[in-house]
Amino acid sequence: MLCAACVVAAAMLFAARTEPHHRFQGQLNNGFVSVSAAWKSGADTLRPPRQAPQKATCRPIDCETPLAVIFREAQTLVLYEASGSLVATYPCSTGVYYPRPGRYRLIGRRRSSSSPWDGSRFEYFTVFAKSHRGTAIGFHSVPVDRAGSPVAPLGEANSHGCVRVELDVARMLYDWIDSDTVIYVTM
Repeated sequence: MLCAACVVAAAMLFAARTEPHHRFQGQLNNGFVSVSAAWKSGADTLRPPRQAPQKATCRPIDCETPLAVIFREAQTLVLYEASGSLVATYPCSTGVYYPRPGRYRLIGRRRSSSSPWDGSRFEYFTVFAKSHRGTAIGFHSVPVDRAGSPVAPLGEANSHGCVRVELDVARMLYDWIDSDTVIYVTM
């Protein structure tokens, strides 16, 4: 069960998904949010959260590790450091049925992969679950079709089960998430 502050934050994050990209600033300053020092990929564009607090007022679960929370209803990803500090928020797209609500840990990574259903390609696949058929589920960039066009926009439950994010975010997650990171999926 989420506290009232988390529900309000999720609603704000949902509204923030339409904001334009901004240049990465490296620390919380004028609405730009810092990304963990563990992020070493060198990307220079990230989407800042709307009115991001410097310290998270609550976390959906109590844990002493870095935390990635996927709010399926709001189609939003929220990252926290082990200290509880908010790292960043991003729009995402999940599947209608997957990932299922629960607590997960990193299973593996693939620099690039493709969909077994439509052949679309994606980058920076960070696997944290398996479907009932054994298909890998995780974070990755928005897939592109054979012509190189994105297959669907973010913010809607339109994936086959993975959590789609923008390429720069997928690259950051690929480096940021480690075996200690808890990945928590809500409804």
